[in-house]
Amino acid sequence: MKSERSWQSVNVARGEGELSNGEITREIERFIHDNINSVEQLEVLLLIAAAPQRGWNALDVSQKLHRQPESVAMRLADLQKRGFLSVEPEAVYRYACDARQNALVEGLGRAYQVRQDAVIALIFTRPADNLRAFSDAFRIRRDS
Repeated sequence: MKSERSWQSVNVARGEGELSNGEITREIERFIHDNINSVEQLEVLLLIAAAPQRGWNALDVSQKLHRQPESVAMRLADLQKRGFLSVEPEAVYRYACDARQNALVEGLGRAYQVRQDAVIALIFTRPADNLRAFSDAFRIRRDS
């Protein structure tokens, strides 16, 4: 069995997820805006990416990250729906990114290690269009 890599020590792959001079690339920024809704979700993804051969359930992840199992279970299900994880019987999840996604996840892991504050700010600063689309979903419309 392969030993687990710490997400803090994931090397940056050359390519789309690469950091240049400690800056977050546009591809990583877009990846965050399109796929990451919370710091907890990011940390779940990075933890599982650091041990791609291992199967994880919500309890394993919650214990490793010191989070609530119910919240972690929701994050795992969301990451699976987004195509980053596969799910096996008994809610065991495995890392399932293709090479392009993996490069972005590795680059994001490095960015989170080097510039955690900037990554967190990106998670909580969504583009105005996404926020507007979300608020429009709750707008009461009059039929004329």
